[in-house]
Formats: sequence, C-alpha cells, structure tokens
Amino acid sequence: MPNMLKMMLATSVLAAAVAGTATAAVPVGPLPTNTTVNSLAFISKTNQPLHFNVNVLGYLTLDGQNTYEDDFSVVLNDITTNTKTQVFLGTFNLGGGGNNVVYSPSSGVTFSGPPTDGSISRTGGNVVIDAATTAPLNTTDKYSLTFGYTSLSGDGYAGFQTLGDEGWGIKSYSIAGTNNVPEPATWLLMLAGFGGMGAALRMRRRSVTAAAAV
Repeated sequence: MPNMLKMMLATSVLAAAVAGTATAAVPVGPLPTNTTVNSLAFISKTNQPLHFNVNVLGYLTLDGQNTYEDDFSVVLNDITTNTKTQVFLGTFNLGGGGNNVVYSPSSGVTFSGPPTDGSISRTGGNVVIDAATTAPLNTTDKYSLTFGYTSLSGDGYAGFQTLGDEGWGIKSYSIAGTNNVPEPATWLLMLAGFGGMGAALRMRRRSVTAAAAV
C-alpha cells in the first residue's frame, strides 16, 4: 500500500475512534484548587440516568474533611437547555489528612482510595469515584460534565493553599451509555481522510489501467 494511502487510512481510523469513544483518558494536572475541567460533550444513547466513573489525582496535600478541606464536585451541564445540576460533591484525603466524606448524592456512589487516618504519604494519591444519578438523560440533548476542586474558606477553614501545597488533576473518566460528540474539526478530519483515501485509490486505479494499456 502506498505511503500516502497508509497515512490517509490512519488519519481516518484515528478520527473515527475519537468520534465513537465514550471513555476518555485525559491526564490533566497538576492544577491549583478552585479551578475546573470540562469533559468532552456527549449524548445519551438510551433514556437512562447518568452513570460516570472518574479517577481523580491529588498532588501533595489535598485534604479530606478538616479545617483545610478541599471539595471535589461534578456538575452536569445540559448544553441544549443551558442548565447545570450538581451531581456529586465529596472530600478525600489525598495527602493532607482528614476523612473521606461523600456529601451528595448519598446513594449510587462507590469509591476507593487512600486511608482515612492520615497515614497516606504527603506526595498525594488518587481516588476512583463511581456515581449514578436517578433522573434519566434526554436522548435529544447534548451534555458535558464539569469537574472541579475547591478549597473551603471562611470561618473555620484555611482557604486556598497555593499549587505548591495542594494540586489536583483528572487521570481518566468514563460515562456509561453515551457517545462523545465530535467537534466540527474532528468531522472535517474524518471526511478529509476518507476523501483522500478515495482520491488515492482512484489515482492508483488509473495508474494500473494506464500500465496495462502500454
């Protein structure tokens, strides 16, 4: 197979894979607390509740429930109707001590991660959160998730401790029963790949025909 044709095929396969996956491995971080990260946009394939899994990274001394508490949240964005719903809120000991506590939702959530007795290394850690909601997603709407970490401030809390002390990130996430919505650039990449393949094949056929006629 000519090199050009191989390149076109590889480009098309990559674009198709991006367009069809419902799981994303997107290592992000370290980020300071009080920042957010958005997932890729997605659509629900069936009229089912939201079910997501996210692997959250902690750098240095993210705290669980204590006076230095840092809270992890997940917000569901209905892009079509421009509405936002918080679907998860919890705090985890990722190097700074404190207890692991899930505030909401209290049902449909499982997680595994560091111990809650403060014995985890101060270099950080990670926690895997598996959560589900009760309200079904609308198959005609486009959605995204916003992941965020916030350092609590005000009476009894230390507030933001700078990136040098507490940072966070997302190792990976998945959203069950959905398909990612490719951006226009991805569709153009895929169409260009398939179009290039067709052109290359036509050129190859004309070359073979011309050779046969000689």
